[in-house]
Formats: sequence, structure tokens, C-alpha cells
Amino acid sequence: MPFNIHSIYQTVSPYFRRQRMTAFVAAFSVTDRASIVDIGGTCANWSLIDRKPRLVMVNICPPTGPVPKHVRWVIADARALPFADRTFHIAFSNSVIEHLSDEASQRQFAAEVTRVAPAYYVQTPNRFFPIDPHLLTPLFQFLPKRAKRALARNFTVWGLLTRPSAQQAVAFVDELRLLTRRQFAGLFPGAVLKLERWCGFTKSFSALKTHSHA
Repeated sequence: MPFNIHSIYQTVSPYFRRQRMTAFVAAFSVTDRASIVDIGGTCANWSLIDRKPRLVMVNICPPTGPVPKHVRWVIADARALPFADRTFHIAFSNSVIEHLSDEASQRQFAAEVTRVAPAYYVQTPNRFFPIDPHLLTPLFQFLPKRAKRALARNFTVWGLLTRPSAQQAVAFVDELRLLTRRQFAGLFPGAVLKLERWCGFTKSFSALKTHSHA
């Protein structure tokens, strides 16, 4: 049976995500009355905080487990959200924008984030962090696309642990477009950029626009 890669993420990721969620709650003064859209996430992040805001989860897939009563699940494309302008108080997204494959799609995503809420929080991994966070392999993100397609299945930690098909490996490589600090900041020009560091390296970026900046 292939190794479940999510067991690694569930061991390591909550440490960083709990820190992010705690900082998010503090920065945005989140209460149970807040109306929040989480674009591309799951309910797991929200179990890390002691608040229960009015939450809409937007994902291209249905939920894999029970959905809490204060949460509504909507299946939709993050580049074309089915909501009117400023429907929510806050738009939230964690490690999603880098899965949108190309600059045009990422710009569409950023435009939707800033359209549906006056305040937002968007996080993404740093392209220049030395370990590719998705393939779990040092410097893999800097290889040419053709090389990544050829090597992802059998020469990355992700591929060796999960054993995807050749087609799945290529599809996963093709969906990823990690961003530099400059590229990310350019997508959210009105935001404050926060850096998350680990072992002296910048691991990820977060773009924040709180109500005070709206």
C-alpha cells in the first residue's frame, strides 16, 4: 500500500498552521460574528482556534469528513467565486495560490480574493526556500519543467512515498507555480507582507489586509 503523504504533513504542518491561525485571529480580531470565506481550504485549520466564525469553505472537491454546523461548504473554482462583491468580512486562503499553475490564473485568484471581502489573508510557500514543500525534495523547484515531469515520480521524496502514476506525477508538477516574494507582493499591492521563517530561511509569505487597511 502506498505511504500516505498526508501523515507527514499532519505531523509537521500543524505547528506552523497553529502559529498562523493564532496570528490571523489576533491580526483580524476574529469573533464568532465574523463572516469568513476560506478559499481552497479544509475545516482542519479552523479546529486550531477557539473561535467559530460564520465560515464558508470553497473547494473544488466535496468534504472528506463531517462539516461543523457553523460551516457551509461550496464547490467552486477559486478563480470565479460565486459570490457578490464584499459578501464577507474576510477572505482567507492558506497554501492554495501556488497550485494554480500559471500567472494568469494566480492573478484571477488574487482579484477574486480582493473582490469578495474588504479584508484578506493569503499565505503561500516561498519559492526560494531550499526544500520544495510539495515534492519534499531540495531545490527541485528550480529544475526545468521537462526535468521535473521526468523525475517527480521516482526521484523525489513525494514520489517515492506516494507512488503516483506517471500521469498523476506530471499533473501534480504542472499545477505548481511557486512564487517569489516580489511576485507574491505584486499580486496583493495593498497588503502588508509577513514572513514566516524557519532555521534562518523564509519559509512562506502571508499577505494581510486588515479592516484598518481597507
